[in-house]
Amino acid sequence: MLPFSEVLDWSKAALIIDEKQLLQLPYILRRVSSAKVLSLRLYTQFMWDTYLSSVRKIILTTLEVCGVVASTVEPRIFNPYLSKPQFNEIHKVFCCALNRAHSYVH
Repeated sequence: MLPFSEVLDWSKAALIIDEKQLLQLPYILRRVSSAKVLSLRLYTQFMWDTYLSSVRKIILTTLEVCGVVASTVEPRIFNPYLSKPQFNEIHKVFCCALNRAHSYVH
């Protein structure tokens, strides 16, 4: 199981193969189309920008996995045409709370 697989669709960001296919990896990689590579790159960038690029985002993702915010937050949807993911007001509230908590630590 990959990290945050409850909210991240790793099949859109990586080629997932069984370890028994390891020797076939060069053949598998040669068969991947340019369009598929582009699609993987775009979704990987979305995952990074939305869920993983900062401690704050990792905490929000962890809370989402734990179900803390799942009932109050709209899902973050991948749209390759948006330059940045759009967050709703609940995310802003959590970010504000995290900023306050962070300021107490320092």
